[in-house]
Amino acid sequence: MRRAACAKAILTAIGIDNVDDVGAVPHEFIDAGDRVIVPVRMHGRLRDSGEPVAYELVQVWLGRNGKAIRLVTYPDREAAIADATVASAI
Repeated sequence: MRRAACAKAILTAIGIDNVDDVGAVPHEFIDAGDRVIVPVRMHGRLRDSGEPVAYELVQVWLGRNGKAIRLVTYPDREAAIADATVASAI
């Protein structure tokens, strides 16, 4: 999936579906064992007004055998790290 299409799907999944020209800019990639924690800035323009908007969120990608198999999105870094740490211990 292209980055813009993935960004659009994430915004739609969290209830923000009136945004066009969507993009995502990862800030960093944090190694957490079988997971990668990625703080991301999502951005775009409101469909009705054209006003630019941006959202900060954190993605946790789960990988197996060199492939991403799951994505969970969190509102902040602390929640993402806590969940990734607990999940890795299971």
